[in-house]
Amino acid sequence: MMQIVVDHVAALLSLPPDPVLPAANIGVKKPAILADIPAICLGLELDGLEHNGIGRIVRSGETVVKNTSLVVVSENSEIFSPDLLSLRLLPVPLKKNPSSSQEGLNAYGVQVTNISDSAQPLSYRLVLKPIQAEEYTLDPPRARLIFGRPLTKGDTLEVTQWTVFWRDDILLFRCQGQLSLEIWGLNYAEVNSISHKLQTKLAASPGLWRRQGFLRVCPSRFEPAENFMHSPTSGSSFSVWKQQLAYSFAFEAEEDAELSSGLPIKKVFVDMDQELPEKFTVV
Repeated sequence: MMQIVVDHVAALLSLPPDPVLPAANIGVKKPAILADIPAICLGLELDGLEHNGIGRIVRSGETVVKNTSLVVVSENSEIFSPDLLSLRLLPVPLKKNPSSSQEGLNAYGVQVTNISDSAQPLSYRLVLKPIQAEEYTLDPPRARLIFGRPLTKGDTLEVTQWTVFWRDDILLFRCQGQLSLEIWGLNYAEVNSISHKLQTKLAASPGLWRRQGFLRVCPSRFEPAENFMHSPTSGSSFSVWKQQLAYSFAFEAEEDAELSSGLPIKKVFVDMDQELPEKFTVV
């Protein structure tokens, strides 16, 4: 995630109308040949956590939606009880109708219709204590319908309920520390000019930096410019000038989802630890 910080810094320093240097000259790679100069090399040193507290915030994206499903009554189905007196609603969780002004069980807006005979669909009635075959009640904590009489095997039910449509978790990545900026030039005048432009860019647009995720960018170190012979691992040595500046920063950005151990998380097994009698799987 440190690369996110570096990418944002490089993008902002190369932003028109007055870029410090072109984007190709700003990054984490030190010059290897003379043609790589001028350049700004970026580095980070992050602060460690020294106390207990909030390290990462997770916000769940969710929308309450209306869901209609067709289910065939079967004693071998996982959603029906063996005696065909109850039906487990899926998907979960069960939510109340957001536009309903009713109270109690009616607030959930659950509707059940037997459509086995398409010419004469039969709507079931929601009651507190079902007795008749076309009556049912609702057990919200268990997301279960309980009918007055056993359902007829092979019948098709149209079940409408309100549930939640989940989006990927929105994670907030946050870090703070020291941002180092090494300015490389062919001579002192070039390094000095880039240094002035860089400091002006960092100080002149705090609102722009905040919009890119930087909560704070403050100068913390100013090193003198120096001339030395740079010896890359390949090729000839050459004379360069370099100056290092450092800024303390705090940065945050949103991520779409948490990383797994290398593969996307496809399925989660949930055990309610005797709070509810059943176990279920979220896919």
